[in-house]
Amino acid sequence: RSPAELAQPRVHLPAMVGGVVHHVLHDLEQAGMLSASDGEVWRMLGEARLALGHFAEAEAAFEAALRAKLEVAAVYRGLADAQAGLGQVEKALESYGNCIRMRLDNPRSYLARGTFLARQKRYQDAIEDYGRALMLEPELAEALYKRGFALGLVGKFDQAERDREL
Repeated sequence: RSPAELAQPRVHLPAMVGGVVHHVLHDLEQAGMLSASDGEVWRMLGEARLALGHFAEAEAAFEAALRAKLEVAAVYRGLADAQAGLGQVEKALESYGNCIRMRLDNPRSYLARGTFLARQKRYQDAIEDYGRALMLEPELAEALYKRGFALGLVGKFDQAERDREL
């Protein structure tokens, strides 16, 4: 796959498929057949481990992908999700920022960071990211819903109601 295809928003693997991929790649890793320079394989391993909730292993795999020079938005997004799962707030924010810088035109990256910020109770920052996502993709229902919810939490009830009506 081309770097442009890899930078497209991630699709979470179903747990069963993630488990199969995880075991196959884990076996290759244990057998020494995984090359440290194969960034795409490390990204896939990170995705599989993330899908299974193995955040520390996912973080390590995504970091290996970066060391292998696979610097695409999907790797930074996976790394951020793994770091978020580990409670590494500042690292996750940095990785979400790197993901966004890789593809400024990707509304799902802003949506992901906004969701993370909302979980950290940083509602105003989340509202801004949801707004950026909506500027790029006005029909992104999830961003509209989440922005409306966050607006309600900061007391902007009229704006929240408008978002919920759309």
